[in-house]
Amino acid sequence: MLIKLLLIATVLVAGAIIFQTQLQTILPNTVSTIPDTIREDVDAITSRIEEQASDALDTITEEVLNTTANIIQP
Repeated sequence: MLIKLLLIATVLVAGAIIFQTQLQTILPNTVSTIPDTIREDVDAITSRIEEQASDALDTITEEVLNTTANIIQP
């Protein structure tokens, strides 16, 4: 099911890219905001992933430092 949805989304995006000039004449306001909206969504997802990775790295680093400190100082 997921593959079918991805295929449909791919076809829609490809169609929007190919027929962008025709869509701009029909829907000038909507078409101009589509790339901006997609860019904003990708930026939001990227920043969320970076934040979660940074938090995970900080947690792991703290655990390693605490464990190492406990081993060195009995």
